[in-house]
Amino acid sequence: MKKLNTLIAAALFVATSLQTTAQNLETKPWHVRRAYGSANAGTGHAFSLNIHFENQWVAFTSYSAESMKAKDLPADFKNGYTMVLFFGAENPTPKDEFHSFNLGMGKVFTKPSDKFWIMGTAAINIGEYKKATFTRNTNQTDPSIINVLLLAYAEEDNYNHTYNKSMSIGTTLGLQTNVTLCRYIGLGAGAHVQLTTAGVIPGAWLGLNVGLLRPKKVHADKL
Repeated sequence: MKKLNTLIAAALFVATSLQTTAQNLETKPWHVRRAYGSANAGTGHAFSLNIHFENQWVAFTSYSAESMKAKDLPADFKNGYTMVLFFGAENPTPKDEFHSFNLGMGKVFTKPSDKFWIMGTAAINIGEYKKATFTRNTNQTDPSIINVLLLAYAEEDNYNHTYNKSMSIGTTLGLQTNVTLCRYIGLGAGAHVQLTTAGVIPGAWLGLNVGLLRPKKVHADKL
């Protein structure tokens, strides 16, 4: 009788262990839940590759390019313009630029869902800061014969500009919201700040997500 009880207890233990193992295999914490690419535009533009895991953690890599008001823009800077047949356009104002590569992790704060999620991100970035420098322009007009024949007139900016490049390293902190429109397409919006040796660079964006955004089978307990 004791042997029978022992065998029954052992069988129950094995059955329970097998069931637990099966459940763990179905919900591995680092099993990929979704993987997609993003194209974002706002204060700059960015492209990223994102991988979400079942445990609500996210790994990503991205490239971003930000533009901002030039730090050394002269107070008396005046934009030039071009006019053709009485239609004119003002030259764009030179800006400083920051290009960076980011490698980081994120954490989804909302409950597991394949339709909507909010997450925070943190990344290490390596970038290049392009700082505009200005020198006064003493020859702003272009009275060439071609311009006269075309009834065109061009005036350059009252300052010429060039760019000085410097490398930087830092961190990027962000917060974003995403929603899926279908299994393969979704939308996102967010804001971030880059804390770098080149300075503090904030940004905001709207984006398009394309990839595997929903698993093949969506379980009711994960919606």
